Order: sequence, then structure tokens, then C-alpha cells
Amino acid sequence: MAQVQRARPHMFDVTPEEISRLVCCFYARIRVDNVLGPVFSAAIEDWPAHEAKILAF
Repeated sequence: MAQVQRARPHMFDVTPEEISRLVCCFYARIRVDNVLGPVFSAAIEDWPAHEAKILAF
């Protein structure tokens, strides 16, 4: 039986809380960015629902 190899070595654990903080900080910065803010705002109507969708992924 062949073993599945990881694309990258496992370097450290990432908790769900850390991912949530990263996503929240990322989108907070995106919303106020002069270039990216309007692009994201045109595509995302419900920010909390979008963030929840990304976190569930």
C-alpha cells in the first residue's frame, strides 16, 4: 500500500482560534484598504456570513 506524502512538512499546530483571528484581521484590513476594499465590497454583501463561510472551509 502506497503512503500519501504531505506536500509540505508539518511545521506547527494552528488552532481554530488562531485561524479565526487571522481571518477577522485580514478582512478588517481589506475593508479599509483603498485598492482592495472596493473590490471585496463589490463582491461581498454580508461580511459576517462571508467570514463564517471562509472559516468553515
